[in-house]
Amino acid sequence: MTQTQRLPLHEFHARLGAKFMEFAGWEVPLQYSSIVEEHHAVRKAVGVFDVSHMGKFVIRGKEAYDFLESVLSNGFKKNHGRPRALQPTFE
Repeated sequence: MTQTQRLPLHEFHARLGAKFMEFAGWEVPLQYSSIVEEHHAVRKAVGVFDVSHMGKFVIRGKEAYDFLESVLSNGFKKNHGRPRALQPTFE
């Protein structure tokens, strides 16, 4: 039996009071308050879905470092080569 995995942002969701459920091997936030309250919040402001668990990439080669620097908005060099909340900026 495989252990349920946690999202990279699990602790952030937990601090916000998320109620979690298991989905496809991941413990994901289901809701924070009531469905109606969240519906109104999204209609009045914005809703965000955490997709941090949905993709893994292996980038290899002599130009991999420079490639990552060019596509990550936070930059790869300023994080000393360690991934940390990296966002792609494909245009």
